[in-house]
Amino acid sequence: MIDLPLDDISRFKAAWDAVVTSHPILRTRVVHLGAAGMFQVVLKPSRPAIEWHESTNLDEYVAQDRNVPMGFGDPLVRYGLIKTTEGLSFIWTAHHAIYDGATVSMLSEAVSKAYMGNALDEPPPFKRLLSYLTKLDPAHSDQFWRETLAGARPMPFPVPRLDDPSTTVDSVITRDVSIQAKPSGITIATLLQVAWSFVLARYSGSDDVVLGLAQSGRMISVPEIDRIPGPAVTTVPMRVRFDSEQTIPNLLETVQKTNTDSIPHCHRGLQNIKRVSEDARQACGFRSLLTIYPKKEEQELVFDMSNGRVVEGGAADFHTYPLLLECQFTDSTARVTATHDSKVIDVDQMLWMIQQLDHVIQQLTTPINGCISIGEIELFTPEQRQKIKA
Repeated sequence: MIDLPLDDISRFKAAWDAVVTSHPILRTRVVHLGAAGMFQVVLKPSRPAIEWHESTNLDEYVAQDRNVPMGFGDPLVRYGLIKTTEGLSFIWTAHHAIYDGATVSMLSEAVSKAYMGNALDEPPPFKRLLSYLTKLDPAHSDQFWRETLAGARPMPFPVPRLDDPSTTVDSVITRDVSIQAKPSGITIATLLQVAWSFVLARYSGSDDVVLGLAQSGRMISVPEIDRIPGPAVTTVPMRVRFDSEQTIPNLLETVQKTNTDSIPHCHRGLQNIKRVSEDARQACGFRSLLTIYPKKEEQELVFDMSNGRVVEGGAADFHTYPLLLECQFTDSTARVTATHDSKVIDVDQMLWMIQQLDHVIQQLTTPINGCISIGEIELFTPEQRQKIKA
């Protein structure tokens, strides 16, 4: 949901109409053709392209909208306007089968462009990505994940409560951590992956850590992949093994190489990866998810859905992991947002973990630490050690 400071709603509706007309992904339906199975079909553009749903009560609209199914043949996107005494809000309801975070940004730019009266070009087709995926060799990817996860016996963290194993994501904490420098040839993403894995290793009591890594899925060799609207995001098991005698540069290089090697196999899907071996099945049972992405350059957009907010009951419904760490980085900082289940990680502990992440990053990036071993990295900050002693 996003508040609309716009003064011309008819113009806003017309802009969305133009975007739906020029973006086939927004006209996609899923149909079931009996024994032939399920297919995605794209409807021809129509006028008007959108059926708008309007209300004067947000709670009533959300309750009604939630009860409308998105089944076979149904629209996978709905558009709503909420008019109250406090103002006007736009609600965009979409099925995960037609969008990801990058798609939201693309649509925001397109709506803003159309609102200003500029013509829209049809983006590269989503079938370009689908064509790439259908040509992949699943056996090759299965072998990669079988070898990568061989012998994995990670300890689960956070540990579920025996009296209440269900997951309820009910707490969000955001803090900024500093990135003063980074070793030559090492990406900030790799640095954050290693630092967070180290924190999880210490909390789980295991030197073999596996967590979920949510990726854009747009690192693959598909022409204009960054301009293709549609779901490309992937989740893969990320394994980091810590050897107390290993040096920091060697560990960073090892993890970065594994990241690069995994790119052709990132679209295999967890449901398939967990089937390649018993080790893989256990590794895919991770309980924490990490997502890392660069901060976008600021744009002057008339309309930006990325600044909207998820209405109650939306985000939590999709959080199946009790710990999600989101890192949005620049060259010098990372904004860390931890979304977690306070039953298994209370707020104070989560704050300590973010502080420890910051502390580990500083140790990984200090030039004089280039020759120290992993076993010499400290988890607790000086302030935390003082509190423990007190």
